[in-house]
Amino acid sequence: MSCSNNCASAFVRAMGTEAARPLQLARGRKGSLAALLVIAGLATLFVSSRAESWAATAPRPTAIVFELDTTVSVPERVRASAKAAIAQRVMRRSIRPHGAISVYARQINHSSGTDSSARFHDVIPAVGAMPEDCTFDPSCIGAWAKAHNDAVRKARQIKRKFANWSYKVSSNGTTIRGAIAAGAEILSSEPGDRWLVLTTDLRPANAGPPVPQLRLDGVRVDVILACEDAIATCQARKDTWRAELESHGALSVNFFPFQQASKVLTR
Repeated sequence: MSCSNNCASAFVRAMGTEAARPLQLARGRKGSLAALLVIAGLATLFVSSRAESWAATAPRPTAIVFELDTTVSVPERVRASAKAAIAQRVMRRSIRPHGAISVYARQINHSSGTDSSARFHDVIPAVGAMPEDCTFDPSCIGAWAKAHNDAVRKARQIKRKFANWSYKVSSNGTTIRGAIAAGAEILSSEPGDRWLVLTTDLRPANAGPPVPQLRLDGVRVDVILACEDAIATCQARKDTWRAELESHGALSVNFFPFQQASKVLTR
């Protein structure tokens, strides 16, 4: 039996009689060449539908807004640790089965609530676990591996963006609430799990009153806190901000010293 006939029989079994009917017709009319052309088309559709099913069965999507305080009150070592930590957490999420991961990067400074504070936005495509029926199907394994590698490649690109993120350190005030309001607005239109990660000392300066429409409904807030004051002062600052953020609907509020920055996005 020819290779085309073997392939045809395999596709009839794998895809069902109705799905393979064009193949049968082609074999009858044009012979093996037509059959092979139809096989190629069906293979493309088969792999494409598999890729769509992997995305459809992937975990919930995730949206992450990371905001970095670039004012003089935050030491550079804190910013460096925070950037490295968030990049590593995004990489780890991309390696395991995941929904689409949308990553936003913004600065915290005197104009935190404006478009000028936006730095970049990128999306890692969703990839679910490799289906069990792929185990003995090289084409299926190859298609899944490509989707997985594409997601990891995108995560590496985002990691490089964090590493290469340059900024001018400023000394003209910090609009913390403006930063939170901007992050909340972005996340309000995102589906799935939503995270707001702040790297800051949480010391507002030259800031207006809280934004009335600020809502953090269902958002998890992680703060890499740069507080070098007395322990009691830092604790009081955390308590005050936790109460405010929870009053705006935050699902959780957690604080980490920069030495524990790797704990963000871990719950």
